[in-house]
Amino acid sequence: MSAPKQLTDVNWKLNLQLAHAKMASTKEQSALIEFSLTDQNGPSSLVVEFTKEELSDFFSKLEQMQSQLDALL
Repeated sequence: MSAPKQLTDVNWKLNLQLAHAKMASTKEQSALIEFSLTDQNGPSSLVVEFTKEELSDFFSKLEQMQSQLDALL
């Protein structure tokens, strides 16, 4: 089992890709999030790409975790 990692920074980038002229209404939205981590072996990073729906689900889960942590205090 690996040592726990600590989140040290978060960087993000939003992407909106439009299709060519014949399909102008087609759009692809995504978010790239880079999590900067550190542990006993030094710094590392994890880059994750989310669709709009995946990002919404991720934030919902973070809110649920925050509520559970708040209930412990």
